Amino acid sequence: MNEGDDAAAVNAQTLTVGEVVADKYRIERLIGCGGMAEVYAAVNVRTERRVALKWILPILAKNREVMLRFRREALAAGRIVHPNVVAIFDVVEHQRSACMVMELLDGEMLSDRLVRLGPMPFVEAVAIILPAMRGVAAAHAQKVIHRDLKPHNIFLCLDSAGSICEVKVLDFGVSKLAVVDAATAGDITLSGNVVGTPEYMAPEQVRSGKGVDHRIDIYSLGVVLYEMLAGRTPFANQHFSGLMLEIMQNDPPPLSGFRPDVPRRLAGVIQRAMARDADRRFADVPAFIAALEGVARDDLKMLVGTPPEGVLTRAGFPRPTPASASQPLEAPRKKIGNRLPIGAAAFLTLALAGLAAAAWWRSGAAARDLSRRTNAEVKLEASRPPETVSGQASTPTPSVGPTAAASVRAAAPPPGGAAVAPPLGIAPEERGTRLRGERERASIAVGGPRGPATAAPPAGAPPKVKTPPPRPPRAGKLSVDDF
Repeated sequence: MNEGDDAAAVNAQTLTVGEVVADKYRIERLIGCGGMAEVYAAVNVRTERRVALKWILPILAKNREVMLRFRREALAAGRIVHPNVVAIFDVVEHQRSACMVMELLDGEMLSDRLVRLGPMPFVEAVAIILPAMRGVAAAHAQKVIHRDLKPHNIFLCLDSAGSICEVKVLDFGVSKLAVVDAATAGDITLSGNVVGTPEYMAPEQVRSGKGVDHRIDIYSLGVVLYEMLAGRTPFANQHFSGLMLEIMQNDPPPLSGFRPDVPRRLAGVIQRAMARDADRRFADVPAFIAALEGVARDDLKMLVGTPPEGVLTRAGFPRPTPASASQPLEAPRKKIGNRLPIGAAAFLTLALAGLAAAAWWRSGAAARDLSRRTNAEVKLEASRPPETVSGQASTPTPSVGPTAAASVRAAAPPPGGAAVAPPLGIAPEERGTRLRGERERASIAVGGPRGPATAAPPAGAPPKVKTPPPRPPRAGKLSVDDF
């Protein structure tokens, strides 16, 4: 409301600030007023809980139809316990009138937002209408038909930053209970008028208002979404009778005529919700929700989903996301404590130490292999029995590697000569030393492995025997061939 409306409301209010209603609720300020009631912000003096009071004007409290409608609203809203429906706490009497105690909301009506901002982006419109639809579905589950859904009865709760954090469906004053008690039997129509707001009424509701079912709310929700995107209702005739005829006889004009950029699938969902024939609409509100959520995921790339309890929190208002966001999300894995990083670091340290040890082992393999071969040759020569004179049988020589065999051949005397053997009384260690000396002198005489001969070999000498090059060092385990 603007400042002029606020001044008029203050002058017209029937309850004063500070007044205590029903000995429990102290009036704080006037929120708004209408033709039948005034709404005040109040606080419970016993619990200090802030609430809203819907106060029936005393002049109308004498009207039986008004009071029946008021009682019906309290009964209908009290049946529905849902985050997207305004909560009713109590009904009290004060100054020969009735007062409904409701939860206090902070925000604005959807109708005020449309007047201020005009047509909405697709994502914002769908994000607002979906929770309102869930609230209506909860009402239908309790056999309650709203019958007057429109932007003025959808409230947008705002947080401290001015962002929408919740959506509430209000005013079940003209609702119809599928299961009614004796006190509220029959449809309440004030002075015989049609119940509802004409621009949002379904054709069957306009014709008679009798025998309608939950599908009239589906039609009204389609009209509200249509208006949020187009900035106007499908039918807008200045004359009441002309408007009624258009709703009953004509199909709603295509949304693309007022919003050319509307996705075709979204326009089709809205068009089906507003079908003149109730049988061509969605069977129920949950089916309408499922169709709209499919469009939101596939065409608008929104993160949407209907929680089991129907709660739409601040995080539930979707924003444009990449196409991959429409895929189901993987369940988060359970976090592991600090044991895994410590164990991984220890394993990595051991692995690096092993690699370093292996590199060190390979680097010394050649030296160790050469040392083993030299020691083997010395031990072999020391353990051999004394050579016999030519022509006598000798002890079989054990098989040795190529290097040792070449050394023995190089130390052997030329054909026809006698093999000189050291005295038998010499100790094995000294005998091995003398044998090595004789071998070295023989190797020098024939140009052995110490270097090429500087002079031609004597006549009749055996051909020079070439010593094969030493084997390259081998990594890993040693075998017999390495000796």
